[in-house]
Amino acid sequence: MPPYLETARAFDGVAGDYDAAYGPDGNAVMTWMRRESLAVLEATFPVGSRLLELGCGTGEEAVHLARAGRTVLATDVSPRMAAITAAKARDAGVDLQGVALPASGIAALHPGTPFDGVYASFGGLNCEPDLGAVARGLERLVRPGGAFVTSVMSRYCLFEVVWYLAHGRPGRAFRRWRRGWQAAPV
Repeated sequence: MPPYLETARAFDGVAGDYDAAYGPDGNAVMTWMRRESLAVLEATFPVGSRLLELGCGTGEEAVHLARAGRTVLATDVSPRMAAITAAKARDAGVDLQGVALPASGIAALHPGTPFDGVYASFGGLNCEPDLGAVARGLERLVRPGGAFVTSVMSRYCLFEVVWYLAHGRPGRAFRRWRRGWQAAPV
Protein backbone atom coordinates (compact mmCIF):
# COMPACT_ATOMS: atom_id res chain seq x y z
CA MET A 1 0.00 0.00 0.00
CA PRO A 2 3.00 2.42 -0.21
CA PRO A 3 1.59 4.69 -2.95
CA TYR A 4 -1.54 5.11 -0.84
CA LEU A 5 0.07 5.84 2.53
CA GLU A 6 0.02 9.62 2.10
CA THR A 7 -3.63 9.62 1.07
CA ALA A 8 -4.60 7.21 3.85
CA ARG A 9 -2.77 9.33 6.43
CA ALA A 10 -4.41 12.52 5.17
CA PHE A 11 -7.90 11.02 5.49
CA ASP A 12 -7.06 9.29 8.78
CA GLY A 13 -6.08 12.75 10.07
CA VAL A 14 -9.48 14.28 9.30
CA ALA A 15 -11.66 11.22 9.96
CA GLY A 16 -12.61 12.20 13.51
CA ASP A 17 -13.82 15.65 12.44
CA TYR A 18 -15.13 14.73 9.00
CA ASP A 19 -18.81 14.50 9.91
CA ALA A 20 -18.69 17.85 11.71
CA ALA A 21 -17.50 19.46 8.48
CA TYR A 22 -19.26 17.34 5.85
CA GLY A 23 -21.94 15.36 7.67
CA PRO A 24 -25.65 16.08 7.97
CA ASP A 25 -25.17 18.89 10.47
CA GLY A 26 -21.93 20.32 9.11
CA ASN A 27 -22.30 21.47 5.54
CA ALA A 28 -25.60 22.39 3.91
CA VAL A 29 -24.21 21.99 0.40
CA MET A 30 -22.89 18.50 1.12
CA THR A 31 -26.17 17.59 2.81
CA TRP A 32 -28.08 18.63 -0.32
CA MET A 33 -25.61 16.81 -2.61
CA ARG A 34 -25.81 13.68 -0.44
CA ARG A 35 -29.62 13.70 -0.70
CA GLU A 36 -29.35 13.96 -4.48
CA SER A 37 -26.70 11.24 -4.61
CA LEU A 38 -28.74 8.88 -2.45
CA ALA A 39 -31.79 9.43 -4.67
CA VAL A 40 -29.72 8.33 -7.70
CA LEU A 41 -28.29 5.34 -5.82
CA GLU A 42 -31.70 4.22 -4.58
CA ALA A 43 -33.18 4.55 -8.07
CA THR A 44 -30.27 2.63 -9.61
CA PHE A 45 -29.96 -0.16 -7.04
CA PRO A 46 -33.25 -1.81 -5.99
CA VAL A 47 -33.90 -3.18 -2.53
CA GLY A 48 -32.02 -6.44 -2.10
CA SER A 49 -29.02 -5.33 -4.20
CA ARG A 50 -25.52 -6.39 -3.16
CA LEU A 51 -23.30 -3.32 -3.46
CA LEU A 52 -19.64 -2.39 -3.24
CA GLU A 53 -18.75 1.15 -2.22
CA LEU A 54 -15.38 2.63 -3.17
CA GLY A 55 -14.26 5.44 -0.87
CA CYS A 56 -16.92 5.16 1.83
CA GLY A 57 -15.64 7.99 4.01
CA THR A 58 -17.54 7.84 7.29
CA GLY A 59 -20.26 5.63 5.83
CA GLU A 60 -23.19 8.00 5.37
CA GLU A 61 -24.29 6.46 2.05
CA ALA A 62 -23.48 2.89 3.04
CA VAL A 63 -25.46 3.03 6.29
CA HIS A 64 -28.40 4.74 4.58
CA LEU A 65 -28.50 2.13 1.81
CA ALA A 66 -28.15 -0.74 4.29
CA ARG A 67 -31.05 0.64 6.35
CA ALA A 68 -33.05 0.80 3.12
CA GLY A 69 -32.58 -2.90 2.36
CA ARG A 70 -29.35 -3.13 0.38
CA THR A 71 -26.28 -5.18 1.38
CA VAL A 72 -23.12 -3.06 1.26
CA LEU A 73 -19.42 -3.78 1.48
CA ALA A 74 -17.88 -0.36 2.11
CA THR A 75 -14.19 0.25 1.35
CA ASP A 76 -11.91 3.21 1.93
CA VAL A 77 -8.17 3.80 1.66
CA SER A 78 -8.30 5.25 5.20
CA PRO A 79 -8.40 2.68 8.01
CA ARG A 80 -9.98 5.28 10.33
CA MET A 81 -12.74 6.09 7.84
CA ALA A 82 -13.48 2.37 7.38
CA ALA A 83 -13.56 1.91 11.16
CA ILE A 84 -15.96 4.84 11.61
CA THR A 85 -18.19 3.33 8.92
CA ALA A 86 -18.22 -0.03 10.71
CA ALA A 87 -19.01 1.68 14.03
CA LYS A 88 -21.89 3.66 12.49
CA ALA A 89 -23.28 0.44 11.04
CA ARG A 90 -23.15 -1.26 14.45
CA ASP A 91 -24.82 1.75 16.07
CA ALA A 92 -27.52 1.73 13.39
CA GLY A 93 -28.05 -2.01 13.79
CA VAL A 94 -27.30 -2.80 10.15
CA ASP A 95 -25.12 -5.54 8.75
CA LEU A 96 -22.44 -3.64 6.92
CA GLN A 97 -18.71 -4.18 6.68
CA GLY A 98 -16.17 -1.34 6.52
CA VAL A 99 -12.85 -2.44 5.00
CA ALA A 100 -9.61 -0.46 4.67
CA LEU A 101 -8.67 -0.99 1.03
CA PRO A 102 -7.69 1.34 -1.81
CA ALA A 103 -10.02 1.21 -4.78
CA SER A 104 -7.34 -0.37 -6.95
CA GLY A 105 -7.07 -3.21 -4.41
CA ILE A 106 -10.61 -4.49 -4.94
CA ALA A 107 -9.33 -7.38 -7.07
CA ALA A 108 -8.22 -8.93 -3.76
CA LEU A 109 -11.86 -9.26 -2.69
CA HIS A 110 -13.57 -12.64 -2.99
CA PRO A 111 -17.26 -11.98 -2.27
CA GLY A 112 -18.48 -15.37 -3.51
CA THR A 113 -21.46 -13.90 -5.34
CA PRO A 114 -20.87 -10.99 -7.74
CA PHE A 115 -22.03 -7.55 -6.71
CA ASP A 116 -25.13 -6.12 -8.36
CA GLY A 117 -23.45 -2.74 -8.52
CA VAL A 118 -20.71 -0.45 -7.36
CA TYR A 119 -20.69 3.21 -6.43
CA ALA A 120 -18.06 5.82 -5.58
CA SER A 121 -19.68 9.02 -4.36
CA PHE A 122 -18.15 12.42 -3.66
CA GLY A 123 -14.81 11.87 -5.28
CA GLY A 124 -14.15 8.37 -3.99
CA LEU A 125 -11.91 7.88 -7.02
CA ASN A 126 -10.30 11.36 -7.04
CA CYS A 127 -7.21 10.11 -5.21
CA GLU A 128 -6.89 6.80 -7.05
CA PRO A 129 -3.78 6.70 -9.29
CA ASP A 130 -4.54 3.33 -10.92
CA LEU A 131 -8.01 3.46 -12.45
CA GLY A 132 -7.04 0.57 -14.75
CA ALA A 133 -6.75 -1.73 -11.72
CA VAL A 134 -10.16 -0.50 -10.53
CA ALA A 135 -11.69 -1.34 -13.93
CA ARG A 136 -10.13 -4.82 -13.96
CA GLY A 137 -11.42 -5.46 -10.43
CA LEU A 138 -14.91 -4.27 -11.33
CA GLU A 139 -14.97 -6.56 -14.36
CA ARG A 140 -14.45 -9.55 -12.08
CA LEU A 141 -16.58 -8.44 -9.14
CA VAL A 142 -19.74 -7.07 -10.77
CA ARG A 143 -22.36 -9.30 -12.40
CA PRO A 144 -23.02 -8.79 -16.11
CA GLY A 145 -25.40 -5.87 -16.52
CA GLY A 146 -24.55 -4.49 -13.07
CA ALA A 147 -24.36 -0.72 -12.63
CA PHE A 148 -21.45 1.53 -11.70
CA VAL A 149 -22.30 5.00 -10.38
CA THR A 150 -19.52 7.48 -9.66
CA SER A 151 -18.83 11.15 -9.22
CA VAL A 152 -15.66 13.17 -8.99
CA MET A 153 -15.27 16.44 -7.15
CA SER A 154 -13.51 19.61 -8.11
CA ARG A 155 -11.46 21.45 -5.54
CA TYR A 156 -13.59 24.54 -6.09
CA CYS A 157 -17.36 24.70 -5.91
CA LEU A 158 -18.94 27.99 -6.98
CA PHE A 159 -22.28 27.07 -5.43
CA GLU A 160 -20.58 26.41 -2.08
CA VAL A 161 -18.80 29.79 -2.20
CA VAL A 162 -22.02 31.64 -3.01
CA TRP A 163 -23.98 29.69 -0.38
CA TYR A 164 -21.57 30.44 2.46
CA LEU A 165 -21.13 34.09 1.42
CA ALA A 166 -24.92 34.52 1.35
CA HIS A 167 -25.04 33.06 4.87
CA GLY A 168 -22.31 35.36 6.22
CA ARG A 169 -19.58 32.70 6.47
CA PRO A 170 -16.70 33.91 4.26
CA GLY A 171 -14.18 31.70 6.06
CA ARG A 172 -16.12 28.62 5.02
CA ALA A 173 -16.72 30.03 1.54
CA PHE A 174 -13.00 30.25 0.76
CA ARG A 175 -11.61 27.40 2.85
CA ARG A 176 -10.46 25.49 -0.25
CA TRP A 177 -8.18 28.39 -1.22
CA ARG A 178 -6.19 28.24 2.04
CA ARG A 179 -2.61 27.12 2.26
CA GLY A 180 -2.08 23.54 3.33
CA TRP A 181 -4.83 22.13 1.12
CA GLN A 182 -3.95 18.56 0.23
CA ALA A 183 -3.45 18.23 -3.52
CA ALA A 184 -4.84 15.03 -5.00
CA PRO A 185 -4.01 14.11 -8.59
CA VAL A 186 -6.87 12.65 -10.61
